[in-house]
Amino acid sequence: MSGNGQVTITYCTGGRHEAEFMTTILAMYNYDRFNADEPVLNPEPIVCLGGPRLHLLRTMGVRRFLEERDDEWLFSVDDDMVLAPDAIHRLLDVADPVDKPIVGGLCFGSGRSGGALFPTIFVDGPKGPTAVMDWPRGRLVECAATGWAFLLVHRSVLERMASDEAFGKNPDGTVSLLPWFVDGQVGDRLMEGDISFCARARSLGYKIHVHTGVSVGHKKPQFLDEKFFDHVRATQAALDTRLAEVEAEQKADDARANEWADRMGADWLRRYADGLERARAEIEDQAQEAS
Repeated sequence: MSGNGQVTITYCTGGRHEAEFMTTILAMYNYDRFNADEPVLNPEPIVCLGGPRLHLLRTMGVRRFLEERDDEWLFSVDDDMVLAPDAIHRLLDVADPVDKPIVGGLCFGSGRSGGALFPTIFVDGPKGPTAVMDWPRGRLVECAATGWAFLLVHRSVLERMASDEAFGKNPDGTVSLLPWFVDGQVGDRLMEGDISFCARARSLGYKIHVHTGVSVGHKKPQFLDEKFFDHVRATQAALDTRLAEVEAEQKADDARANEWADRMGADWLRRYADGLERARAEIEDQAQEAS
């Protein structure tokens, strides 16, 4: 295991790069070279080109890192992320090869088919990892899992997982080609590659951390980041408050309508009964006059 403190960047792509992402990559290298106290980035990133099976591309990136590089840290980033130039250095400031060998930033997702916005900070839930919707701001927090889209991992974690009996070998004793990620059914649950990596790392005693002070943008139809998340939460809270007010107003209107109907119903019966009584009296008077 190398202890040189150097970092290799790896990312997966389908061949089309977002302009914002490439600007991010260049800004990180420029910061590392000209602004950082000590440059740490390997000038040649590992780029994995392929199709939609992301866990296979990430496996390729990890394997190339271990076989081709001697650097101490691997930094994985997806090609639709946007981050600050000093993001890697800020993760390194809190990471540790032994105590904190897996550290991510504050990222956000909305599911593969859209849906509710959530941070990629997961805790153990009854049905598997559950996203935390409220978190300490600007702090390093321990969690059950996070995504691989913006993650710093120490070399020793990857090497141990590859050599472990449970993950590095198949049941027939052959070497596993997928010691870090699995995408699909695990036991009685469906699990994505990011989550499976964290689950495997935790089973070996490693802790997962997220630095919530290092916020990352995720380019979708809009940028998913902490600011957008707060805006959505505030808007939803305002809508919930207004909905509660409308429901209260509707209940008050219904109560007034019921009260009016009850009152009008009683008055109508009284008027109807009085009318019948007058009609009966007129008939009797007419009968008497006729006799």
